[in-house]
Amino acid sequence: MILANLLFSYSLSLSLFLFLQVFTSVSLFAILIGPLNGFPLVLQWIAEAWVSLGRLNKFLSVQELNEERYYSMQQPDDPSIVLAVQRGKFSWDSNKKNKKIRETIERPTLKCINVVIHSGQFVGIVGQVGSGKSSIFSALTMELNKREGSIYYKHLREGFGIVSQESWIQHGTIRSNILFGMEYNADLYERVVSACALLPDFALAYNSDLTEVGENGVNLSGGQKARINLARACYQQKPCLLLDDPLSAVDANVAQHILANCLHKLLSRKTRILITHRVELLKSVDVVFVINEGKVVTAGSPDKILPSVESSFEVERMKGVVKTDEITEVVANDINGDGAVLVKEEEKCTGPVKPKIYWSYWRSIGHVFAFLILLTMLIMESSKRITDVWLSIWTTANITQNHTNNNISIVQVKISDIRHVRISTGRQV
Repeated sequence: MILANLLFSYSLSLSLFLFLQVFTSVSLFAILIGPLNGFPLVLQWIAEAWVSLGRLNKFLSVQELNEERYYSMQQPDDPSIVLAVQRGKFSWDSNKKNKKIRETIERPTLKCINVVIHSGQFVGIVGQVGSGKSSIFSALTMELNKREGSIYYKHLREGFGIVSQESWIQHGTIRSNILFGMEYNADLYERVVSACALLPDFALAYNSDLTEVGENGVNLSGGQKARINLARACYQQKPCLLLDDPLSAVDANVAQHILANCLHKLLSRKTRILITHRVELLKSVDVVFVINEGKVVTAGSPDKILPSVESSFEVERMKGVVKTDEITEVVANDINGDGAVLVKEEEKCTGPVKPKIYWSYWRSIGHVFAFLILLTMLIMESSKRITDVWLSIWTTANITQNHTNNNISIVQVKISDIRHVRISTGRQV
């Protein structure tokens, strides 16, 4: 349209177009078509870059965790104390702009937390659903904001061994998920998988512990993922383990096996903190903490605490076990028993595109919308071809007219010359 307006204006001013001028103008505007068509894409890229920069700025502006400010570096008088929380008050962080929502989220989740744990102790934490049991682990690992109080952890450099409620499994082999980047120690590995009741699963799998598992453990049962998650934490050999109800997804027999061989035998020299709803598993712990509404309401030995817990809590809820797994429950198909590779290379075809591919695209887009797109493309291509044809015809006509005008001028010049010669010689024509 811009080219047409310019040519029309130029024609009104000069009344005559030369085909060289037309082709030069068309070529120059053809060069401009590319940048003009790319301008919307440039705007899109600028918008995407702006969003990305905003996200990077938000990420880089997040306050970094400072262990020295969060944890207390002052050692207690008793050297056997591994973990101590005094008058702890914790809440979740919120970046919501709405004041009411922000105040609700930032309301203290844990209040008046006083916990002292000695080296090698087996500690049990029990409480009703939503009482704040898992939030204690979040507070210990710097995931909550510390409002008041102090936290002391003796092995700060070594960190914690964490077994969360939701098992995290990555794509790879069972062994790679247990080792998790650490060197393979055959003796330690055998003791860990035996204590976590994984040997029966290895026996049924087509490639033992080298069997491939999918992303997030899609071909594993809940109990298998929980035991692999527990085995990973045990293999890390951390001085303190935070166990967030890892036995809830296994059968009672498997739970007793793990409790006796893993938590009591394999990890006997480690500090273990276990969260569970199953009161029968807490009879062999050293100390029991009862959590209610974000507070430690009572603490003591199992003989003193568990009877009151059983009487105050609902017995069926505390002792109810959902049997989701057994040692002999695993079949070969559960862990890729057919020997097939879970993640295959993407298949691709070579050669011309088949008509069924075009038809599948047509159906995906929709008949009406696809017809409009095709019609628009035909009109666009037709206009381009008509423009080229018109320029060719117009150029040919212009050249023919110029040749005709030149021949007429030559004939007129020759006749004038002849008349001039005859007049000068005195002859009549």
